Parts: sequence; structure tokens; C-alpha cells
Amino acid sequence: MYNRDWAFNLSRGDECRRMWQKIPSETDVLITHGPPLGRGDLTFGGGLAGCLDLLKEVQGRVKPRVHVFGHIHEGYGVSFDGRTLFVNAALVNAYLKPEGDAIVVDLPVFDDGSDGANAVVVEPECDYSSCELVEWCWQWRTREDVWDESDDDVLKRLLDLFDLVEASIDGEYLMSHTFDDVCQCLGVWKSSEERKLLKRLVSALRVECFNRE
Repeated sequence: MYNRDWAFNLSRGDECRRMWQKIPSETDVLITHGPPLGRGDLTFGGGLAGCLDLLKEVQGRVKPRVHVFGHIHEGYGVSFDGRTLFVNAALVNAYLKPEGDAIVVDLPVFDDGSDGANAVVVEPECDYSSCELVEWCWQWRTREDVWDESDDDVLKRLLDLFDLVEASIDGEYLMSHTFDDVCQCLGVWKSSEERKLLKRLVSALRVECFNRE
């Protein structure tokens, strides 16, 4: 894909097509910078920015179990075509601010080492009750490397919001809803200090839950 003076640029058409044809047919996990057409490539402008030739190679010949890419930041997320799990792993949004969480994928194999079931996204599980979650939050602050007194006030305001909403904000809720959904539920808006701290909190909780598993 050609754009200004970025590294490794290729023009759409024959140049890209020849490159995609070099992908080994036996590839299980494919990593490219940009997406194939129609998979995690929807831009804010409403257009599809993915490469048609890449899509043809991936779905018609290579058929990897996982195809990981980024580039279209607003396309973060996963989709599945029955064989390949497509993962747009762009963790920063279109404004280059960290928003997404790490996407963890499991590739099951049989005992003989051959391919098992389809690749699946692994979600962390957290059984903290609302009260246990609040206690965890205050303990978490003592483990943070970067923390000052003003963060205590922000955390208190954030936890006060937990009590004001109708939804029960517990560990399961935080792990099973998107970050934007949690922010909307709490009435926490973009660029607020509460949103920034909530992002740090949720990310730390996800890491802890994965480590426990």
C-alpha cells in the first residue's frame, strides 16, 4: 500500500499481488501490516481500505487459521469466515491514543500436533463482586509505578460512579463489555481524567485475570 514516504510501500495491483503470492500456502498464522478487503478495514469515512488481492490469496489459497494485521486503527476487533480468524490488533485509535486491549488467541492442536479446532479468542474471567472489585482497585493503586495524590481523587470519583449506575459494576461486567460500553454506562467521556484512569484499571485487571488462568 503506497502512502507518502512510508517504508515498505507497494502500489495496489500487480506489485501487491506479486508480494501476496509469495505467502506460503501452508501458513497457519499470517501477519501483515494492512487488512484484506472487508475485514477490519472500515474507516471513519465509511470506506473499506483493505486489499482485494490480499483477500483473494488469504481466502482462496492460503486459508490460515489466523490473520493478524492493523493499519486501520478504527477497525480494531475480530471477525471469522468459517476457517480464518481475522484480527485487527491496532490497540491505538485513529488519534493514536491507546484504547483497545490485547487480543489473546488460542490455537488448539490435537495430541499428534495436527490442527485442532478453529482458532478462538480467549477472554479473561473475573469473579470479583462489586465490593471485591472496589477493594481490588484501592490495592491496585499501591502497585502502580506512576501514581500521585491527584490520582486518589480521580479514583474516588470513578468508584463513586460505580454506585450511581443501575448496572452492577463487578469483575464479570468489566471483562464482558467493551471499554466504550463501560465508559458509556458510567457516563465517563473522552479525554476525562476518569476515563484515562479507568483504562489503566481495566487493562491491569485483564492482565491479572489472564495470569491467574
